[in-house]
Amino acid sequence: DIPPGISLLPDNILQVLRLQLLQCVQKMSDGLEEQQQALSLLLVKFFIILCRNLANVEEIGMCSYINHVITMTTLYIQQLKSKTKEKEVADQTPIEEFVRHALAFCESLYDPYRNWRQRIAGHFLSTVEKSRQKYKPASLTVEFVPFFYQCFQESEHLKESFKCCLLHL
Repeated sequence: DIPPGISLLPDNILQVLRLQLLQCVQKMSDGLEEQQQALSLLLVKFFIILCRNLANVEEIGMCSYINHVITMTTLYIQQLKSKTKEKEVADQTPIEEFVRHALAFCESLYDPYRNWRQRIAGHFLSTVEKSRQKYKPASLTVEFVPFFYQCFQESEHLKESFKCCLLHL
């Protein structure tokens, strides 16, 4: 079963979702309410599902969704590092869940065929197999590289599971 493509979605749905995500980003400086955190997580999950139809990857990657997700993830990772550094034990589960899904979204954009995951599992793709991959991964945004490096600054205060997810990117 192939998931629906972007063309099968209601008109302007992606614009509406982008605006919802942008509002979450803008409200982050004041601290997101529980409902907004849940909405931002739901949006990221929706984008992951859209990217399962590989024909959507390039279009989703060209839009500003990834930039908004990177902005939110950067702030959340900084929060997680500072909370760990300060030995604060407040429940970080919603933030951690968002970060995990945001990193999965990045992976679905930048390695839609999961070539890296297959390789570390011991399955090496031949040149012929790679040539059969008709859809290209999304192009890296200029925000991604600084985000990646920033995540590893003071990474001793970041959970090992997040470091592992980042390395897979």
